[in-house]
Amino acid sequence: MKERQPDTVNPELSIARKAIGWWQGQGWIECDPTISIERRPTPRDRTKALAKNRR
Repeated sequence: MKERQPDTVNPELSIARKAIGWWQGQGWIECDPTISIERRPTPRDRTKALAKNRR
């Protein structure tokens, strides 16, 4: 299975958890199936902004 990037996984996990929280609030489900899934660390952005005269 191909490893997915943090920039993809983390937002999707966040969206799923928001939905799960709402479903729990509605009484539709009791537990969070994503409880054991951790957010992936994102690599530091090492890019530098260009100066106005270099754009």
